[in-house]
Amino acid sequence: MENSNVTLPKLLRPAELSDHLGVPKPTIYSWVRRGDIPFVKLGGLVRFDPGEIHDWLKERKHPAWKKLLFLREAPSIG
Repeated sequence: MENSNVTLPKLLRPAELSDHLGVPKPTIYSWVRRGDIPFVKLGGLVRFDPGEIHDWLKERKHPAWKKLLFLREAPSIG
């Protein structure tokens, strides 16, 4: 081993991620099948890197102020 000081992250199981995100476990598996969520496959086991999940969530964040700006700037019809 070249770098024995490398610390690997604790990978999350689907049930742990389900609890953390507050979504049903079948939703997690659906995201995996569709390739919507970053995951690691170890043999037949699916695991999730918490750092990658954090980044994935940040990419999907929709700030409320952007929605409000869009609604305010949208032309009124009628």
